[in-house]
Amino acid sequence: MERAKNSEFIKYYNAARKPDTHKGDYGRVFIVAGSEGMTGAAMLCAEAAIRTGAGLVYLFAPGKILPVYEIGCKEAVKIKIGEGEDAFFKEKHVRQVVDVIKKSQESACVVVGPGIGRNIQTSKFVKGLLSELSEIDIPVILDADGLNAYKNEQYKDFAMPKNTIITPHVGELARLMTVSTEYINKNRTEAAIKASCNINAITVLKGNKSLVCPCCASSEADIYVNSTGNAGMATGGSGDVLAGIISGIIASDKDKKSIFELVCCAVFIHGICGDIAAEKYGERAVKAGDLIEMLKEIHKIEGSIYEI
Repeated sequence: MERAKNSEFIKYYNAARKPDTHKGDYGRVFIVAGSEGMTGAAMLCAEAAIRTGAGLVYLFAPGKILPVYEIGCKEAVKIKIGEGEDAFFKEKHVRQVVDVIKKSQESACVVVGPGIGRNIQTSKFVKGLLSELSEIDIPVILDADGLNAYKNEQYKDFAMPKNTIITPHVGELARLMTVSTEYINKNRTEAAIKASCNINAITVLKGNKSLVCPCCASSEADIYVNSTGNAGMATGGSGDVLAGIISGIIASDKDKKSIFELVCCAVFIHGICGDIAAEKYGERAVKAGDLIEMLKEIHKIEGSIYEI
């Protein structure tokens, strides 16, 4: 595709909202993430979605880790899943999660995967959930261990929702495609196109100059190559924040632009947050939570180097 101008992303993201609106006008994000020991990933994702403008964010919480979310993520609506001793998502929880999402699927999107873990029961849960969600028209961001649930399988045969966005780093895409990381590193564009076409999903291949590849891309010209970001973002939780930013922008704006354009905007904004954080603290000191804090600074940068 012809690369969108940076200034267009910034102006779109910073556009004033209509005064006669309420939280219901800015969509709902459902986050299916987290497990015992990995609650931070889910909360980073939720906080990023909130800070990016989603009207309502729902955080599904296995019973044992619900108290952590109640204390650590004030603005999200918590939905208890399973029993008090459940520390991770299990196959038997699919119906409970799906029923909640189906009641509010309009102007909504779902994030699946950050910190969800690799328990066999959790992998079965992820596959069952995605199969159910494939029957309704709702964007799904599949990230981290949500993607790892499909490793070593025939990824061409996945049952994915119509508007799925996968957000792998090199290792995750290599596992998904059953190839080496060396192959992905040497053939990033080709790998992104293959993944998008075979899964029929938008692929965000993270890394230096992240790639955003639309469904069924035919050539390199269809791909958006991001120009923002730096090595300071190579830290745990950065991808969880990206998943939250993507979800918040899609939920609040999916009736205004195509899903692909919104994903490109989200990747661009995520990178700017990293650049601002690195300028403030130095690349070595950047942590994932800083990226969320820098979302408060985006409105200040119109007319800056990001518009060149």
